[in-house]
Amino acid sequence: MFEDGGLEEDGVYGEPTAFYPSGSGYNHANHSYQDEVHSGSYGAYVSSRGTEQWGSQISDSKWFLNIPERSYLDEKITLDFWYNAKANPDHALGAEIYFYIVFETDVGNHYLYYYLSRVSGMPTNYPYQVHIDIRGSLNTWTNVVRNITKDFEDSFSNSADLSISNIRQMYFYCTSVRSSVGDTILLFDNVKCTNDTGFDYLFNVNGDFEDGNSNEWSDYDTGPGSVYITDDDYTQGSSAMNMTAGTPHDYSESYARAEKEIYDGWQISPKGYYSNQPGDLVFSFDWKYSDLAGLGTQYAYFYIHSANETDSGTNYFILGDENDDMTSFWNYTSSSYYQYYLAADDLGVRDTWSHFEIDYYTLMTSLDLPNQIAYYVGYYVRCFDAEELEPQLLVDDFKVTTYPFSDPSFEGIFSYNPVDPIRFWLTPYDPDYANITTDAYTGTYAANLSSYGGFNNVYSWRRSYLPIVDNLFTDFWWRLDKLTDTGGSLAYSDISLRIENTKYIRYVLGNNSNYLVSNSSNTCFYFVENHNQIGTWNNLFRNLTDDVTMAFGPGNWNITEIRLGSYATGTDVATTIFDDIYFVRDIEGPTIENLELNPAEPAYNGTVEVSVDVYDNILLDEVELNYKMGDSAWGSTPMSVVANKFVGTIPIAAFGVICSYYIEAKDIYGFTTELGSEISPFTYVVGDFIDPMLVLDAQSESETLSGTVVFNITEGYDLGSNIASFEITINGTSVYDEITFPVNYTWNTEEYENANYVVIFTIADNAGNSLELGFLYTVYNPPTQWEVFVAFMIKWGPYIGGGAGALLIGILAIVIVTRRKKRMR
Repeated sequence: MFEDGGLEEDGVYGEPTAFYPSGSGYNHANHSYQDEVHSGSYGAYVSSRGTEQWGSQISDSKWFLNIPERSYLDEKITLDFWYNAKANPDHALGAEIYFYIVFETDVGNHYLYYYLSRVSGMPTNYPYQVHIDIRGSLNTWTNVVRNITKDFEDSFSNSADLSISNIRQMYFYCTSVRSSVGDTILLFDNVKCTNDTGFDYLFNVNGDFEDGNSNEWSDYDTGPGSVYITDDDYTQGSSAMNMTAGTPHDYSESYARAEKEIYDGWQISPKGYYSNQPGDLVFSFDWKYSDLAGLGTQYAYFYIHSANETDSGTNYFILGDENDDMTSFWNYTSSSYYQYYLAADDLGVRDTWSHFEIDYYTLMTSLDLPNQIAYYVGYYVRCFDAEELEPQLLVDDFKVTTYPFSDPSFEGIFSYNPVDPIRFWLTPYDPDYANITTDAYTGTYAANLSSYGGFNNVYSWRRSYLPIVDNLFTDFWWRLDKLTDTGGSLAYSDISLRIENTKYIRYVLGNNSNYLVSNSSNTCFYFVENHNQIGTWNNLFRNLTDDVTMAFGPGNWNITEIRLGSYATGTDVATTIFDDIYFVRDIEGPTIENLELNPAEPAYNGTVEVSVDVYDNILLDEVELNYKMGDSAWGSTPMSVVANKFVGTIPIAAFGVICSYYIEAKDIYGFTTELGSEISPFTYVVGDFIDPMLVLDAQSESETLSGTVVFNITEGYDLGSNIASFEITINGTSVYDEITFPVNYTWNTEEYENANYVVIFTIADNAGNSLELGFLYTVYNPPTQWEVFVAFMIKWGPYIGGGAGALLIGILAIVIVTRRKKRMR
């Protein structure tokens, strides 16, 4: 909320346009001057010379002693001195030499100005200030003898009592102009001020300067101070503000100042910026300080003036000091005034850019200064007490971050005062018409503006500086409580925005039948949504950028004033309540959050739904899901709203493929936000969570198996990750492990004992999924005759005699040979 806080604009003489700059010129006062005097050995010398940036002036003053023998005007006061207007080379440009006298009277102070050198006629006189022409030649000693009592009587026709009116002070002045060609010089000597008895009121103040010192007069010498825009060193943009002071002599001093008001009028307190909580008002800037450390007195500070209806004060933030400490500064507080000196965080750092930031509410709370209102800010650089000092302060990116119109919700009511009913807004009206109401849209208070009884134009306003940037919206709340239409009178309510002090956008909230308007090159009317609706809170939410551009064309427009108003004439009435006068700006893309996948583990056999929450402070335009499979090109699909979430679908992909994706959302002004990106997308690997398939013909488990058994495996397959293995086991022993389909596996049960057997068919895929088909069979193969005989002999052989046994063995041998031959055929 600070115009050109970037410090990019400069004036004719290089000064920043963002601040009011000032600085010292070349001024000199010497009261023991000997080179040229009127009489004696010493006289007074004063001179002034302006700089390239501004003119300068010097005043040499003398207070009259506060003694019983005051210079009362009824005693015929005479002023007698010699002067020499030694030089005035810029006379034609406005440089002047004069002196003036301050009178203390019973009807207020009066002033008499006597001009010794001036290009034109005398300035305008006022009831308490008169100018007298006594100009003479330059470079010549001239005696001034003035009957001050008569000059006073001739100049002022008021009723001042001469017996109690007296001279309090006398000033000698030299002024110079900007870019002067030389010094404006005044010499004066032998100064006397006497009454009609000859008493000299300056008898003991070295009026003839022959003491040879300046104990009674103040010697004075200043060097140049400058404030200008520099492009040599800055932190943002292309320039910064340079403030430099310099002392040409060891007895010189110099200063540079840059300051600016941040308030809009003053009633019982300044209409500055309201701060009710942290973040409401923040001051920040970049700065760099340099000086000759340890020499003389050198310092720089930033300051904030604050006030309310009962007290005021200043906070000084020391940015630089020749000794890097705070010993030269003293805090002061009283019942109605305070003065605090606070060290900036980087006090003591030289020749390096630092950043300063202070939250005003936090600051004033820490100092126990509630309800203060910031109204003036500035920078100051000063040096003295050593020769050729040159402290320098660079400032850039100065910001006052706050609400554009200070107290947009009208909550800043420290204590109600009918003289100033809407504390941070200007209103010239009786509180019967303009006041605060507790009938608010939010918070506690709102502004109530009522026009009735012929009191026709009731409004409240604030001036400000708000650039109309892209996508700037009004966000105002209003309630039209009463709007009558009695026939012949006019009544309406509106919000008026002044643009660049010459153009107006007027949002008409309601009007009666006698309200007739037309647009022009300087004024554009918009009849708002819910126009003429009575008794209901409505939101004026409009794209101000578009409204201004439509009305006046493109340009670098700024809001310089807002005015809330109710207007009614005759017997008609218009009453409107206003609250929450905010501006919002769309400078960011939408917000995307709460990303979800469905299914959470994507598989080859289905699409993937991607869902997110997306919202925007103004209005969404589109949300898009971008994706790619493996090394393929990026594709995209719009996301649509399903159950309050934006949902998009990624197509089916094969097992093991790495799928990448991200979401992009765009609002209606083209601001885009991405969740993920092409460079850093979200990814998932397509999985396989389905068991492989196996198709086989197998005997029923209810059958008893014998001989050879054939298992017909007709199919074995996996659509996702493919088959990794196939195995047949019988009672845990692998009997087959080839991946070949179809396949017929023959099991010769005769090679197995008669028993129960578990036959398992296991097929597995490359994702680790597997399928087992198990069968429990009983195997029974009947014994042969031979096997019966062998079993008999094993059992009964030992009981048979040897002969019979030999015969049987012979027979057995013949049988075995005979059986073997049969099997070998």
